[in-house]
Amino acid sequence: MPWLRSLLGFVLPPARVLEAGCRHGGFAAMLEQAGYQASKLEVAGSNRRRATKKSGIDLVRGKADDQSIGGGSLDAMTLIDLVARFEEPSETLETCLSLLKPDGILLIQTAAYPQPKTLAHFRKSGKTLPKLPDASDHRFLFSEQSAALLFERLDAPFIEFLSADFCANEMSLVVSRAPLKHATPQEQAAALAQSPNGKFVQAMLDLDDRRLDLLAQYRNISQQAQRIAG
Repeated sequence: MPWLRSLLGFVLPPARVLEAGCRHGGFAAMLEQAGYQASKLEVAGSNRRRATKKSGIDLVRGKADDQSIGGGSLDAMTLIDLVARFEEPSETLETCLSLLKPDGILLIQTAAYPQPKTLAHFRKSGKTLPKLPDASDHRFLFSEQSAALLFERLDAPFIEFLSADFCANEMSLVVSRAPLKHATPQEQAAALAQSPNGKFVQAMLDLDDRRLDLLAQYRNISQQAQRIAG
């Protein structure tokens, strides 16, 4: 749901979206329900059978630069928990950018280096670097500064960092070669209202809004209780 919210904020259905590293295919299936023209690229072969069985969607194995995807044909491409695994992030991300329309976006979530901390900071504090899910599989960590520098060198200087929804050691961002455009909540609701399935997705988003509001209230009450107890 957080990824769908992020995408809706920049690109509205029926835009053409490719999810790279789709695993079980759930997010791509949700994109289709929301009205996007969604396609799926699974770069981890071990997930292909599970994804097809669970979602009933067709998957393509391989790398982005091995596919017959027309250059400049995508409105958006999502890379969730994938960039840190690339053998050559710069080359692969350049290929991904080439698949986008001039104003297309990359939506990325990846493991992050806790900027502006340095190794000296960690040694002084006695803390260690955040552990990656699989150190042998996650080859690269980016800070906001290094990510911005990388995309500037790839001629994609328009970047916006979003709030990370899973843990403090992750980073979410949207990148484009053109100035980023933002869709208002009213525009998002109007786009989803174009189909029954889209209306259902909007209902799920509304329920999630209520969940987030209750969570914020709970955290506020907990903080107040801690202050009183202290």
